[in-house]
Amino acid sequence: MNSDDAVTLYVCGRYDGGFRDYQLAELRNTGSRSVAVVRLTRDDSAQHARAELHHAGADVVYTLRTTNRVVRNLAKIVPALPIAVAVAAWKHRPTRIIVTAEGFCFWSVPSAVLRRWVEVFYHDPTPHESAADGAKHRFEIGYRRWVHERKRWKNVLVGWSGHVAPTAERCASTVDVLPFPPYYREMFPPARRFDEATNDGYLLVYGRLDAYKGVYEWLQEVDPHLDRLPPIVVAGRVVDERIFEFADDITIVDRYIEIGEVHDLFDRASAVVLPYTSVTHSSIPSIAGAFGKPTYLSDLGYFRDLHGNDEHARPLDALVDDIAQ
Repeated sequence: MNSDDAVTLYVCGRYDGGFRDYQLAELRNTGSRSVAVVRLTRDDSAQHARAELHHAGADVVYTLRTTNRVVRNLAKIVPALPIAVAVAAWKHRPTRIIVTAEGFCFWSVPSAVLRRWVEVFYHDPTPHESAADGAKHRFEIGYRRWVHERKRWKNVLVGWSGHVAPTAERCASTVDVLPFPPYYREMFPPARRFDEATNDGYLLVYGRLDAYKGVYEWLQEVDPHLDRLPPIVVAGRVVDERIFEFADDITIVDRYIEIGEVHDLFDRASAVVLPYTSVTHSSIPSIAGAFGKPTYLSDLGYFRDLHGNDEHARPLDALVDDIAQ
């Protein structure tokens, strides 16, 4: 890599969920040469992660595999990730460093040295309701706020203009908007059939299914109309276990959805449903739009501002009238 090239260094402290989706989209859409540093927290192989990131546009990829729970927690204490970032920054001389997840070991000396050059992506500046353990959730919220708001970074990045002012009031750093980059159908080449969905034309609910995704409340609302609606497929790790009450009536796939399955999963759906009760950042409307699917969105400021004019966007309240005819 030539030193004259503009290089962006992307750091993903855990390679799953929305952070990973964001990093892949940003890599694909950036105009600069890119380096990625990721910490694997699932059973993905390092080879698979490198291939996926290279496909998204990364020139160089460094991986830290910490799938073992003990090692994963140790990596939060030992500053392995910021040391790797420091080495990558020294080697590649990036013009921009964006940290897209927690796990950077923010108290450490390497983090303190890097902080003046790092822009941290604040994925959830407004805490969501969580179906996870209350005490654990409160600790995680407190930790994230301490990390993002009490530390002075080069910049704090949020995904929506509506979060700039309230975040800036709490932060020691400047706050800018970094919208979710657009997705394109070509970013999801067909690689594997989504076998759990036996029929096509289903309503798809996709993602990490926490309480704030509103899936349980939406299922309660449409329950009287299930015989008039297409089959419903809920795909993604289920955190809000109340959803399992509907296991006899809908298809629930409680696992992480691999990138190679996304094409088949969305391509065979008739529509995508996002019944969120709160939202700070979401890639799913963009993915659904890339596949040309009607996307039913709850009435929230983030959705109105970012997707209100999308040709595929529909109000969630209109779903039953639109489909159950």
